[in-house]
Amino acid sequence: MFFQPFTQLQPTPVATSVAVEPVYNALLSLALLTADPTTGKVEPWITETAARLTPQQRHDNRLVFEGLGQALLPTVTDADFPTYLIALEAEAPATLRDRLWQHRALNMPKSMVDQQRFVQQMGAAYPLNRLDETLLAEVYALLQAPVMMHQRITTHLRTLWTEHLAAEWERASRNLQSMHYLLNKCTWPTTSAHDAIRAFLRRPLPDAISTQLDGVEQVVFVPSPHVHLHAERFGSPNTIWIFALANFWTLPLRTEPIQRTEVLSPLSALGRAGSGTDRVRRDVRKACASRRARQAAPNSMAVSK
Repeated sequence: MFFQPFTQLQPTPVATSVAVEPVYNALLSLALLTADPTTGKVEPWITETAARLTPQQRHDNRLVFEGLGQALLPTVTDADFPTYLIALEAEAPATLRDRLWQHRALNMPKSMVDQQRFVQQMGAAYPLNRLDETLLAEVYALLQAPVMMHQRITTHLRTLWTEHLAAEWERASRNLQSMHYLLNKCTWPTTSAHDAIRAFLRRPLPDAISTQLDGVEQVVFVPSPHVHLHAERFGSPNTIWIFALANFWTLPLRTEPIQRTEVLSPLSALGRAGSGTDRVRRDVRKACASRRARQAAPNSMAVSK
């Protein structure tokens, strides 16, 4: 065995993929409706839709996503959002409650945790993402009434989908699919999660992402209709999802440098075209001169007055 106490350990290699993730994408967009505006840059649809929510809808959105978020995680991630909603509505309330309790109460028996202890545990478990005690008390009460909790979650999600997100998703889905197709043509470094994400972003990783990379073996790049940059683990022990705005001007649609032949070949073809190319050049120059003359005419008239 080699003794190398000062040798830096090699980072864990990763696999990368690109996915539209309609369920995760929709859940993230809805969660952002009541998120702290300083958490990240979002598209106008988020702020405009948030302004249209009623006070009760804003409260329920915080309750559902901040307090009950783990209960929303899908078992199948490649379904569309309406299919996900149908499955969630069909799920047994007790199953939903038990899944949430397992995450929120640190696997302790329900009989051993009263409301005060529950609130204390949540504060200790999530020191960087603390919830107010009033909201946690409401979460605890719903854990004692799984049927009511199930109805509260599914009714709220279906209302927001029907009244706000369905039409927006229809508008954005074609662009998301196009970005998915183009990004799938790219290749990313597999040496580490850090290297893969840095190549994707083309800039250093923000702390909000770099602090989530422990144990990551799979990186999923997701074009988003609404969020400029966001990272989520969704409870996965080895996968991170990187959401980036589906924008043709900012996402890296090409990861390798442009080759010299790619630039010279079209120019050489123009040179070989001969007199026909000369005629095209003359027509272009004539059109440009005519356009400049038209643009100058109003200025000349203004001066003459």
